[in-house]
Formats: sequence, C-alpha cells, structure tokens
Amino acid sequence: YVYPYTGKGMFEYCSAIGQATDLPMYICNVSDTPNKFSPSLVADIFKANPNFVGYKDGTQIVIDQLTILSKLPEGRKFDLISGSDGLLMTTMMNGGVGIISLVTTVFPDLVVETERGMIHARPCARSFATSPVKTAPLPESSRPNCCTCVRRSRSGRLWPRTSTLRA
Repeated sequence: YVYPYTGKGMFEYCSAIGQATDLPMYICNVSDTPNKFSPSLVADIFKANPNFVGYKDGTQIVIDQLTILSKLPEGRKFDLISGSDGLLMTTMMNGGVGIISLVTTVFPDLVVETERGMIHARPCARSFATSPVKTAPLPESSRPNCCTCVRRSRSGRLWPRTSTLRA
C-alpha cells in the first residue's frame, strides 16, 4: 500500500495470492494510497481468479462500482461492499451486499437497520428507476407492486416503513 505499483504489478500480485490459496478473496480499494484498482483491473483480476469473490470500495467513486459490475461475466459471484458510510445506500442500490463501516462502532443499530431496509427495498428500486419523474404526489395506481414496504409522507414521497426495518 505504501509504494506505487503498475496495474500489471498489482494484477500479478493479486493473482499470485489467489493461486496460492483456495480461500475466498476480496479486493480492498483504498483511496488514501498510491495504489488504486481501476475498474478494468478489478474485472481482470476477477476474471482470471475464481476465488476472488468480493470487492470493498473505499474510493467513493460510484461510477467505478457500476463500471466494475458491467465488466464482470454474467452469473459470476461478486460481493460489492461499501467502504464509505456515506455511500451505503448508493452501493446497496447498485447491488451491494453491505458495508465495512466506522459508524457501525458508534451506531450499530442505525447501520444495521439502514442495511436491512435497503435489502428489503432493493426490488422496489427497479420500479422507481424505470418510472418517469413526477413532481406531484403519486396516484395510488403508480405505487410499486410491493406496496407493503412503503408509506407515503405528507409530500407524497414514498419511504420505507420503519416497522419493516425492525424485523
């Protein structure tokens, strides 16, 4: 992490570790080092090494998450993990599975509740993402199919029900 390496050097290093063990491996991309994994490098490492199963993104670059996901082979096991508390919800909406969080040490219930809510709401995200933007309150007929997970605020926005997050 201290000395800068080329992309080729980082690929060879990760591949050597991946070939030396049968254990599941994760790449941790930390933005405070001179060695950042580009989306192409992450995808290449995952394609060449089947025991790499996840990626912790500490870069806070959302477009890189999406780029990595688009470069992976269909059906490949891949755990996308947020490494930034501020991007937990965005990472989860992109298909992430969780977070390695500093805030969890102080507010564990809040982070767990947020993560559970995102796991529950993920199917709804597709409905919202494909719907045209509306500035007025949504009519009842526009609610997503899984209405049991949302409630309406006074402004007409849909929000996760807090009661479903405590399961």
